Amino acid sequence: MIFSLSILTVLSLIFAKLFEKARLPGLIGMILAGICIGNFSRQYFITITDNQEFEHFEWIFVTQNVFEISPELRNLALIIILFRAGLGISRENLNKIGIPALKMSLIPGLFEALVIMISAHYFLNLSFKETSLLAFVIAAVSPAVIVPAMLRLKEKGVGNKNDVPTLVLASASIDDLVAITLFGVCLSFNLDAGNNSIAAALIKTPVMIITAIIIGLLFGSFIVKLNRMIQLRSTYKLIFLLIIGIFLFHYEKFSPLPFSSLLLVMVMAYQIREKDKAFSEVLSKKFNSLWGFAELLLFSLIGAEVDVYLAFEIGSWGLVIFVLGLLGRSAGVLISLLGSIFNKKERIFCVIAYLPKATVQAAIGGVALAAGIGSGNLILSMAVLSILVTAPVGSIAIRIWAEKLLA
Repeated sequence: MIFSLSILTVLSLIFAKLFEKARLPGLIGMILAGICIGNFSRQYFITITDNQEFEHFEWIFVTQNVFEISPELRNLALIIILFRAGLGISRENLNKIGIPALKMSLIPGLFEALVIMISAHYFLNLSFKETSLLAFVIAAVSPAVIVPAMLRLKEKGVGNKNDVPTLVLASASIDDLVAITLFGVCLSFNLDAGNNSIAAALIKTPVMIITAIIIGLLFGSFIVKLNRMIQLRSTYKLIFLLIIGIFLFHYEKFSPLPFSSLLLVMVMAYQIREKDKAFSEVLSKKFNSLWGFAELLLFSLIGAEVDVYLAFEIGSWGLVIFVLGLLGRSAGVLISLLGSIFNKKERIFCVIAYLPKATVQAAIGGVALAAGIGSGNLILSMAVLSILVTAPVGSIAIRIWAEKLLA
């Protein structure tokens, strides 16, 4: 299994570098490497024994064991993403982003999710419970594409007149937080067999969010105090936090008190930053280093698990759903910026900057499948399709239109 993971990692890295040379997101190469290995690196051997012909199935590059632990590896990558997101949000930044950015954090994603829920219900014949999962898997922008692009613009001074890159960076991070939180709530609703009423779901949702925030703040404060009492190497602190995240992720399924483990981890990381900035900076560096390897595994494994035939089968309907969803998101961006200081060109650029999808989709795209949701395979395929379509298109569009639209 270790050999298989090594092969997968090396090929993903090679593909990523090739795509980066072409000035495209490296994560597209990682996914394509996984798709090639997972779907085309199988071979059938015909062995003749005692005049009887039988077929022996063998994985050439990746053994079946890797795919059996793939959901756990993706969950670990998701926990790393959540810690990085929480450690990257500060109260000062939340105060600075202003009303337009706060609107952009909420309205576009909710508009897109609503459009996807309705369109997927009619086009793919899924229940609204299942389309809610699909909606919040898709309805999140990609930090992996947006953050480097906006930082490059800030370095060049492009868009600094009204600080458009900062607006996009700040609002995108909270957009992801909202999408991941609501996905966790919808997942719990789908897994709760006894909970079939919308009214019960509407009551349970705020309870899960409030509980996660309260417990997250308490856990974060406790960890800061524990860190001051017990001096450990930063590597051990990283391992300790990962163990807590893994425990919370699994305990949510059995807890008598409903809470969103995804939101809880982010709030806990946010509280650590607020209470001890020096400690949070050390953790951020460790998580960023760990993410370099986790990213290769996450995107290649999600590519390897995609059912290519199902992806082609839903391809045309998938594109229709994506386009409708992006139209809803674009309308949400324009509504969010009404009455703001941003001019027409800057608003159009914000629409373009909000197109790419990648990290969140890769992180939570396979969660429904691992949880045993009936449409999990379809949700995973749609998540990967959304990355393959929007990540390169959005990345190229940002690069082409940034200097034409921004002062």
